[in-house]
Amino acid sequence: MIFSTLALALSVLLPSPSSPTPAHLSSAPTQDVRIERIPLKHAAAHDAQGLLRQLLQPKSRDGQNTGAAEAEPTNTLVADGRTNALLVRGSADWIAAVKEGVAVVDIMVEPAEMADLTTRVITLQHAQAQNVERVLLNVFGNNRVKDGGARATSDVHTNRVVLRSTEPEVSAMSRLVEELDKKPASSDPK
Repeated sequence: MIFSTLALALSVLLPSPSSPTPAHLSSAPTQDVRIERIPLKHAAAHDAQGLLRQLLQPKSRDGQNTGAAEAEPTNTLVADGRTNALLVRGSADWIAAVKEGVAVVDIMVEPAEMADLTTRVITLQHAQAQNVERVLLNVFGNNRVKDGGARATSDVHTNRVVLRSTEPEVSAMSRLVEELDKKPASSDPK
């Protein structure tokens, strides 16, 4: 699978040894064709490729794609999923335009749930923070804040639990903490 992906990428970027060198790759001094690999940090290579093709596609006055950006035989943009990079072949101007586009597209995107997280600290009177944390994680999830889930941690020195999630989930967690922190019933028979 990895070899076939690499072979496909190279077949798009490089001419076949058995085929004659295309005119646009000949030693004509007017064409300076280069190949570069642009690694991506945040965006998936295939997603970035699609967005960049749309961004770099020249538009006519009526807003329609003219097809001129990659229609130039030397301008090629390939997504390499193995290394999460873009492979670019073309003129220095084309490669510079792709790099400029990558700077716009390759950004960290925070899930919508992350923006609406609430944090609440609760001091426990009767229960041990570690035990309450364990119950919360079993009921609400195991530190999945990035997935929009709940997160609970304990501070054993101050006997507090820290809750972090969406407001409705923090409220539900707080209600459970209240139940867990009730004074135990006396075991003395009267």
